[in-house]
Amino acid sequence: MKKLTLFLVLISTGISAHSEVNYKTAQDFCGMAEAAATAAQTYRQMGYKPSKNLEELMKTANRIEDPELEKSVTRLVFELVDQAYTVDQYSTKSAQDKAITQFANGNYLACLKAFKNKIEAKENTEDLK
Repeated sequence: MKKLTLFLVLISTGISAHSEVNYKTAQDFCGMAEAAATAAQTYRQMGYKPSKNLEELMKTANRIEDPELEKSVTRLVFELVDQAYTVDQYSTKSAQDKAITQFANGNYLACLKAFKNKIEAKENTEDLK
């Protein structure tokens, strides 16, 4: 998860170069990250091979028209698929659901924290002016 948090900080930095980083941007991007994490872990729990998981998630990323956002989402998808396979695959529905929920929640919260830190740093810089 630490690797993903660092990755999300890098993505939020990339996004901020093209749009103002604010709480709405964070909410939108982190919501998208949560949905992608849910899908990645769902495919993992369904027994998809990593290549099939990536293929399915990239169908959505490839429809994004903004080139910079597409690049950020593509990087996020690659990272999420990689991280999804660090979680065990479970045989019972309840254990699968728990793994999916924990994975999605963890990624959402890591994303929020990365954006929150970026916003606070920006606000602190503005306060010094």
